[in-house]
Amino acid sequence: MKRVALALGVMVWAMPLAAQNISNSPHNLSTSGQTVGNTVYASTETQICVFCHFPHSTGNPTYLWNHAATTASYTFYTSSTMNAATPTALSGSSLYCMSCHDGTVAIGDVVLPPEGGTDPIAMVGVEADGSMPLTSPARLGTDLSDDHPISIQYEDGLFSSTNEDLGLRDRSDTNTVTNGTITLHLEGEKVQCGTCHNPHDNTNAPFLEASNTGSQLCLTCHLK
Repeated sequence: MKRVALALGVMVWAMPLAAQNISNSPHNLSTSGQTVGNTVYASTETQICVFCHFPHSTGNPTYLWNHAATTASYTFYTSSTMNAATPTALSGSSLYCMSCHDGTVAIGDVVLPPEGGTDPIAMVGVEADGSMPLTSPARLGTDLSDDHPISIQYEDGLFSSTNEDLGLRDRSDTNTVTNGTITLHLEGEKVQCGTCHNPHDNTNAPFLEASNTGSQLCLTCHLK
């Protein structure tokens, strides 16, 4: 079961996963996370993927998602120069990412515990309620007004857009934006956490889809 869970857990994220290794990243929340310098890790759980994925009967079949969902309400980014409407709720991959990163759900709170394991999974380095440490820069909270907008329509004058934003690059197709060698993916024409971040690959920390040297990741979408 452990080998099956690991294999399927790695495959389910809807992005290319070649040459990636979550075991050496901060997203390794198993006991072995301690050996790569992580300060948050499980007391006894050795499976890596089970914190987010499970191969059978989980809370959301799209990602074989196994982590308890957040029910928080959020304050979203707004700007007078942003043409797209401010979202009223999270959607897509952002909803799953924030189930840990908003700090309202315990990191070890899973839908189905691993065989012989506990729910919640006992963790080291977390707050008393099991959530991400308050001092962690990865704990974004529920006030996202100072963060890049997520769950927001990508407006660029193409694909039936009626609210053109001249500061954004035209999409190469409905859910793809490309500039040079970098291609970023939208979800249902929306910018989500998974547009810029790949949770399985920390080659370009923090889990960026590509290096942001010279703001090249930002300039994939932005023209200024």
